[in-house]
Amino acid sequence: MVSQVATYPLALFKLMDEEDTSAKQPPLGFAKRAGTESSTFNVPAHSLLKALVSHAPSAETMAKEFLAELGKCGNPLVETLAEEAYQGICTTAPDEWADIVHQKLQESPGDLSNITQLGSHYLSHLVIPFRNPGEKKTPQDSIHPTPNCRRIDEIEELLKEANRNSQSALKDLASFNQLTDQILA
Repeated sequence: MVSQVATYPLALFKLMDEEDTSAKQPPLGFAKRAGTESSTFNVPAHSLLKALVSHAPSAETMAKEFLAELGKCGNPLVETLAEEAYQGICTTAPDEWADIVHQKLQESPGDLSNITQLGSHYLSHLVIPFRNPGEKKTPQDSIHPTPNCRRIDEIEELLKEANRNSQSALKDLASFNQLTDQILA
């Protein structure tokens, strides 16, 4: 069952699907593999996001993520409508809400790059890896590897300790950097 919050983005995505894309530019741009200059995995961002909201274990979570990014577009009315839908206090029916948002985005789209980046994020970290399960190499090499958040946190903690003039923290940081260099070599 789709949550009430999710019905708003889904109604908007439906309108975007019906839009004439003969100009070959989808309404929210193309989601592309992150870290590459060109990608063979270009997907209209609204189509990818529609699939994610429709099929996610928590449609409400995905819908709220989309609405949060829509709320940063720079179009005041769209931002207000996105916030109301996000909070679940929107009194407008989803189809009417989608009509208004779609019309306002056509008149003055503002900056929709956050939404395109959201689609690119999920394409890069969810869709493409599932397309190539079990393989040692991803389908397309990346210029910028995905950072290891745990290692970044460890480095930041070691740097904090080193700033407190701890000799052992400096040694730990140096050995960590040597280990990282060996792994990356």
